[in-house]
Amino acid sequence: MPARIAFIAGDPNLPERLPPLLAAARALGLECHVLTDMREARGLVERAGGRLVPVAASLRSINPAKAGYASGQVAAALKAVRPDLVHAVGLGPSLIGGAACAMARVECRLYSLGPLGALALPDDRMASIGRRVVASLLKGPLRTASTRFIVETDADRALLGLEGGEPGEVAVLPGAGVDPERTRPLPMRALPPLRIAIAAPMVWREGIDVAVEAVRLAREAGADLDLSLFDQDGSRLRRLGRGVLEDWSRQPGIRLHPAGEDGTAEIWHDHHVACLPSRGGAGVPAFLLEAAASARPLVTTDVPGCRELVSDGTEGFLVPPDDPAALAAAFAKLAADPVLLPRMGAAARARALHGYLERDLIEAVKRLYSGLLGKAAGP
Repeated sequence: MPARIAFIAGDPNLPERLPPLLAAARALGLECHVLTDMREARGLVERAGGRLVPVAASLRSINPAKAGYASGQVAAALKAVRPDLVHAVGLGPSLIGGAACAMARVECRLYSLGPLGALALPDDRMASIGRRVVASLLKGPLRTASTRFIVETDADRALLGLEGGEPGEVAVLPGAGVDPERTRPLPMRALPPLRIAIAAPMVWREGIDVAVEAVRLAREAGADLDLSLFDQDGSRLRRLGRGVLEDWSRQPGIRLHPAGEDGTAEIWHDHHVACLPSRGGAGVPAFLLEAAASARPLVTTDVPGCRELVSDGTEGFLVPPDDPAALAAAFAKLAADPVLLPRMGAAARARALHGYLERDLIEAVKRLYSGLLGKAAGP
């Protein structure tokens, strides 16, 4: 009888992040169960050879009352599935899943902790308190001798206090990985205008307001460009109000696209540049990685996760967070010099294909699964 793995997943990035993990598990012959509150993921899970187990509670909230209720629901599902290994995907699912594993007496655990979201904000008192609480849980009651961690950057590992420990206890792996067969370079439209895209949650943390102001400044200085905002998730904290987004969409050069209107892969048929002016690192953004693989220059901020994909002036531009003037200057350079676009786009694709391949991620995850299951089966 094959060993069983239970994934606990509630992250809105699940469609990008889960398939490589399921591929790794299936390659090892594991029986795959996916415990999630995202019932719409059933088709994705079944196509990948897994079985969806619906959970009637949010797996994204780390509010103690809601998380406690969700942990009980997940624990009941784990007792029914009886997995040999649990892999929790995302910060909320890791905290909820860790508590559920304790209740269901599942010792063999793997926590994928990225992206950290608002916890990664620098110089934010509440984020600092949250990081300390999360670190104390991960290093205390949610940890067993057969627990391993995945983070997306070295900065995330430091933020969560996971330096040191046993060799191999913490793996640094990017979020989703790139499949070069599925994501190919796309031809660019002629300039002008320079078309910039942001596909991200419309939240303060992602610096959407900075990008809007940068577009205004660049256009006032004579640059011919526009910005498309693709709203990727409406459920997170500190969300920008609908009125704010609609006010922006009435400004010259700003276009707002509702959530789910287009897949991000389709964005690059019509846009030249990917932008993410994040105020704080949140893992390696799948949006930027996909844009790079599609041979699009990246304009982003010098924060963990984003800076891993860009050397300033090579794959695009790095600017300080909260600096609309610097962002406007980067936009203006790209709008004024069409030679930069294909050159930086080619460099961005080369970066994405060296160190961020999906097959490398799958192999790394297979090694983690094999090691954990071997440890669990040992004396």
